[in-house]
Amino acid sequence: MRRLVVTSTVLALSTAGLAACGSGDDSHLTGKVTVSGDFGKQPTVKYSGKVSTDKTIIKVLHKGTGATVAEGDSVTVNMYIGNGYDGKKALSTFDEGQSPSPVDVSKSTLPAIEKALKGQKIGSRVEVIAAPKDTWASQGGNAQLNIGNDDTTVWVIDLVKKAPKPLTGPQGKTLPTPAGAPKLKLTKGVPSGFDFTGMAPVGKTTKVYTLIKGSGPALKVGQNVKMDYLGQVVKGKVFDGSYAADRQPLDLPKPLGQGGVIQGWDKGLVGVTVGSRVILVIPSAEGYGAQGQGADIPPNADLVFVVDILAAN
Repeated sequence: MRRLVVTSTVLALSTAGLAACGSGDDSHLTGKVTVSGDFGKQPTVKYSGKVSTDKTIIKVLHKGTGATVAEGDSVTVNMYIGNGYDGKKALSTFDEGQSPSPVDVSKSTLPAIEKALKGQKIGSRVEVIAAPKDTWASQGGNAQLNIGNDDTTVWVIDLVKKAPKPLTGPQGKTLPTPAGAPKLKLTKGVPSGFDFTGMAPVGKTTKVYTLIKGSGPALKVGQNVKMDYLGQVVKGKVFDGSYAADRQPLDLPKPLGQGGVIQGWDKGLVGVTVGSRVILVIPSAEGYGAQGQGADIPPNADLVFVVDILAAN
């Protein structure tokens, strides 16, 4: 089974409190990067020498004709990330089996990427040679990508489409708590756990209980989805969530129904409308099964989630 909260293919492009600067001036660049290839296709990236810069360099390789990206937008992108230190590819959503990913253009995004996306037009291909201070230096690098805290990174980003601006919370018609559903507990109006008193047996397949019926479109397989959520082991402990002030809403790591999350989510969220708040009761077989997940989700544990659907595209 897959981990529920897998880092998305943009791989934690979030780091607060840094100031970015960028331009097309490469006079302070050591080494050389050459990028070729058409928009929408895997770029060919060639390195000459160790590539390093202390100032982020941004170049538009192909200018699109679509809508202009502004602060606060969510943009679906394809991206290549390479390590300037060794010239190796760290990640590419252009690879077979990968998918474009949504990125929020905001002050919480990696400064190099926020700067690179803001003001560009959909359909553009942008090259970014990112100074470490504008990516993961303050976090000690990115071990998942084998990028050190002093490594310059090379990005090729295709801006595929703008996503609708996400809601800030569920919006729709509040419904009575369905019979047999666990009762959602709120702390200062924010989901904080569940009361399992009177809950119906979990059963063999995922159950979906709607608390707020959103007025937006219904989710379909293949869509990118943004949501807030909280998860708890049935009659056990809360193990994860995104409602805390220091957390961001979750973007599914792969489009809905394509195996980026546990089966109960991929199955249960199809048909849920944007703006809805739902409870998912997920049997172990459609969760993490006999292996469990880390210290917080034991083997064969049934799970319950509250999920707020904030956007989809």
